[in-house]
Amino acid sequence: MGEYDTLEQSAGADAATAYVSSLNHVTIVSRGNVLSSKDYQAASQLTAGHWARLGFDLRSFMQQQDHYPFYAFPVLDVPPGSTTPPDSTTDLIPSHTTFGVVRRLGKAQAQVKMPRLPIELFVKGDWQARAGVSQLAYLDENTTPAVYVGGVNTTCGAQCHYQSQFQSMNYTTRNIGGGAHADLGPVRLTYEHKYSSFNDRIVPIATFTGPFTPENEGSSVNNPPPYGPFPMDVAVGNYPINIPSPSQSQTDSLNLNWAASPTLSFNGSLSYSRLRDVLTSYPQNGFGSDEVLNWVPTNRLRLTADYHQQNLVNNFTPYYSMYGNMSYHNHWEGLRLEYELGQGFDVEAHYQRNGITRSNSSLWPQVYSMDNTDLQTVVPSSSSNTAGLALHYRDRGPWSARAGYEWTGTHDPGFLIVPQSNNRIFADLTFTPSSLLVFANDLSIIAQNDFRSIALPNTPGAAAGPGFGTDIAGLPPDFERRNRFYIDTATATLRVLPAWNVGLGYSYQQNNLTTYMAFQNDSSVGYVVEEPTVLYKQLTQAYWGETNYMLRQRLGLNLRLTYNSARSGFRTDLNPNDAALLGNQYLISQGNCDIGAPPPCFSPTMFAAALGNLNFSATQISEVIVPQWIGQSKAYYVFPHKFEGGLLFYYGSYRDYWNPNLNGTLRTFNVYVGRSW
Repeated sequence: MGEYDTLEQSAGADAATAYVSSLNHVTIVSRGNVLSSKDYQAASQLTAGHWARLGFDLRSFMQQQDHYPFYAFPVLDVPPGSTTPPDSTTDLIPSHTTFGVVRRLGKAQAQVKMPRLPIELFVKGDWQARAGVSQLAYLDENTTPAVYVGGVNTTCGAQCHYQSQFQSMNYTTRNIGGGAHADLGPVRLTYEHKYSSFNDRIVPIATFTGPFTPENEGSSVNNPPPYGPFPMDVAVGNYPINIPSPSQSQTDSLNLNWAASPTLSFNGSLSYSRLRDVLTSYPQNGFGSDEVLNWVPTNRLRLTADYHQQNLVNNFTPYYSMYGNMSYHNHWEGLRLEYELGQGFDVEAHYQRNGITRSNSSLWPQVYSMDNTDLQTVVPSSSSNTAGLALHYRDRGPWSARAGYEWTGTHDPGFLIVPQSNNRIFADLTFTPSSLLVFANDLSIIAQNDFRSIALPNTPGAAAGPGFGTDIAGLPPDFERRNRFYIDTATATLRVLPAWNVGLGYSYQQNNLTTYMAFQNDSSVGYVVEEPTVLYKQLTQAYWGETNYMLRQRLGLNLRLTYNSARSGFRTDLNPNDAALLGNQYLISQGNCDIGAPPPCFSPTMFAAALGNLNFSATQISEVIVPQWIGQSKAYYVFPHKFEGGLLFYYGSYRDYWNPNLNGTLRTFNVYVGRSW
């Protein structure tokens, strides 16, 4: 088959062949597709009876990327009411530039059966590589010293300058392993030894222009003294960023499949890994196991029990997030029951317990903010329980339905982002009133509650050097962070004629999050605006219609049209009356920084700038509005002697509300002709 791709402006070809020799019991099946030097696929497999199997599979494709503007907004740099994005980013990527990463993947395997022995030897390997450029936006932290005039930061300075530029990418992952299968009647054993290596050819790309010290923070006579811990001094120069460390590992694994009887079976596996970082020589050893037992004591009852564990051991102190992970023992076990009640009803019940112990959690977290005040803490141990019950109905007629409830309770969550309770209600329904019409609906509702409370370094109204927290909405000591998901998909398929189908569909997805947020304007000033119940809403709706028609088994037409509407963003409390009342309270109790009051004091200018940027954050920074149209069609004709030719057409358009430069359309078509043997 030959084809022309309008997107890549290239001519390509597809080919497939199969060779069968019944006399020699040999089969060779091959296929290939080539569009360009960066987009191709090829695979082949040879089978020689029951004695040998060999094969390979190669794939290469380009991942295109868009250039998204990156906003970095120091709160104090924007006048109140300003509509100009307070963007202090140095963008080194030309607008409307196309770029991407080429991914190449491959795998090969061979298997040979030993004569007169129930043993098969195998060897297999795979590799993947990425090369190209992607977008990188990073905090250079030291480009411009901060200068304060009248208590207001008049330059970006210190920790609020970003750069956006290309990041070169070139790394390869390789795996090779071998072992043996042994069939011993009802027992099948598999042993494998595997070697893995990861290599990244990273280059220094991030430019830091000078150390950040109290001496070079500013020169104004009204410059307040620095507050809080500073980042480490960084000398002028280029540095690698986001380092994926090279590593090598070896893994031994053993699998067992045991069919004890027609009603009882067991599957289990053990694995032991040794990993060593190439740059630091840090060692990490891992041990894991999986066991599953299936038992059918009666024709109506099926029981499944499972146990899993993962263990990681290291004996080094990690450096930030690079080169390692904490030692832990993670395990989960469960029990599942399926029972046929009769009259078309089945009941399903399941229970699972999860537990994890972190033996050196005091060395973590590994993610640090610039002034080391981030709150992503880790607890020594966590556990959770999940229980669910579902009822399934099948009447062997037009109706099929399934509904249930699942609860998860988390004790001592390991991170702030883990809810203490998760409730899920689900229902699926299929209705087939006739062979010509099918209705289906899938509904899920998820409620998450009781996230862990957060304590801030700057409590509301507390004096702490020149900085203090400002509580707009009245932060209670303990508040509840909650999340709500609503997901529903409905479809209808009509078979108008034996050769003509029409389908309609609708999907609704909504996420309501009520959470706490702290907006830090400038770490050296320590000014923090806190709100306990910031509302975040994400809503996506999709509508689609499709039809398939085949005329006299010769002429075919497939059409599909989809519209997606997507909107998300958070809303902050911007009530001007509350803000004015709160500001007056602080002015009375702490004085006015703008007219020379010594710290701790209150700055109306800073506070007004903070409110202006909260409004900007609730729109251009956090809000995403991207409606999209997608059209797909295929027209083809089946000629005599199994020849087929046709046209494939794709149309897509999207409109980014806040980034007009990202609006666009995509149109591509393929004309093809081919024959199958």
